[in-house]
Amino acid sequence: MVDYARLKAKNIDLEGRSRRNNLRIIGLPESIEGPRPTAFYSEVLVKLFGDQVLQTPPELDRAHRTLAAKPRQGDNPRPVIVKPKSW
Repeated sequence: MVDYARLKAKNIDLEGRSRRNNLRIIGLPESIEGPRPTAFYSEVLVKLFGDQVLQTPPELDRAHRTLAAKPRQGDNPRPVIVKPKSW
């Protein structure tokens, strides 16, 4: 039982740490990213933060919409989750 509690605590800690560098982008229309979402959102981040903050597009580990059903016409678009490789 002690090992189970320790492993559960370690798992919770690791999951929390893996989410720390994620960025959530809200309000972008669905399917705007095209076939290469990491390249598209890398350029979006440069536009959002400006050239003084990001001189070059950041390298992204992954970029995807949140895990929810695709919204109907007129509903709010799903947020985008972006994880940079490093800052």
